[in-house]
Amino acid sequence: MQRLAILEPLDPIAAEARRDIGSALGAALHSATTDPAAMRPLWSVFSRGEPVPAAQLRQVLGEDVVTHAVRTELLIAVDVGEDEPWLRGSVCIVAAEVGGELRWVASDFGWYDDDPDAVSGPGEASATLLAAIPEGNYRRVLEVGSGAGAVITHLASLHDADCVASDINPRALAFTELTAALNAQPGVQTLASDFADQIHERFDLVVCNPPFILGRPSGHTIFRDSADGTGHATLGTDFAALLRPGGLAVYLTNWEYSTGGDDPLERLATGFADIENCSVLLLERAVVPVRQYVELWSEDPVEQRDWINGFSERGIAHIGTGIVAVHRNDGAEQAVSMARYNTGRRQDVRVVIRDWVGTHI
Repeated sequence: MQRLAILEPLDPIAAEARRDIGSALGAALHSATTDPAAMRPLWSVFSRGEPVPAAQLRQVLGEDVVTHAVRTELLIAVDVGEDEPWLRGSVCIVAAEVGGELRWVASDFGWYDDDPDAVSGPGEASATLLAAIPEGNYRRVLEVGSGAGAVITHLASLHDADCVASDINPRALAFTELTAALNAQPGVQTLASDFADQIHERFDLVVCNPPFILGRPSGHTIFRDSADGTGHATLGTDFAALLRPGGLAVYLTNWEYSTGGDDPLERLATGFADIENCSVLLLERAVVPVRQYVELWSEDPVEQRDWINGFSERGIAHIGTGIVAVHRNDGAEQAVSMARYNTGRRQDVRVVIRDWVGTHI
């Protein structure tokens, strides 16, 4: 995977460049969306990673934007055997639906997905997370594990709030800053942290789409695969300490169902029982057989076989997927609640969490 000037996370000059080129490019992309002829070369360069004549990009983006993008290595020269220069994008930039709105999102191209440090764009999990967040007056917002930055950028656009994005992967923080700038949200702050370890402030809203995929036998990526065997289901204990009074944390996770074993929700509930000044909701959205779960995440027959065998050896028959919500309600009765809401309708989950918060204030 290429090391690029535009993605140097700890270089203040690179950070300034991300804000500047992101803002200029975002404005140009936005203007081009109404002109199919202008969008074609941009789609080839940034969505597909294909080279196009530099003259076409200058016509669409302007001389200054192209020069700046080349200088920061957002655009890279390609030798195609012709006299005139050709350029291709070094990172993927696409218009993605995030929370029901189109946002420009910068990420690594898909051919880097197997690289442990690769940063992918938003997917179904991001949509599920955003759909679970109740409406509220959130003045301070934190996303733990921001990845490409689509979720925190969307939240920044919805709320007049101070927004902070953290990630253990420095490359992800650079992408978050670039995505925020592309969408005219350069005020999003970034912070290097392994989950909550380096975070010492308090927030009204904490959200997280952690690495929650369980049991993969090989090829772990830090943005996708859980290393602790629980899908980081107990993160709520750490997030509770980050909440202001009345604050809410919402995150995704998975849990294992063993053959003849106890209810995993009840087991998790026991672990959350000692959180002070907070109530916890464990909300299960689906339970699937391990084969279906594995096939969702892998198309490799060998990996599928090893993955399924690994679950079988440990007596795991099903995987539950769901959401954990933590609400800080100082002075109120603390409780750990469990709910199973397997309708498949994302928006209904928001209502369930909103109503639960309303009963624990």
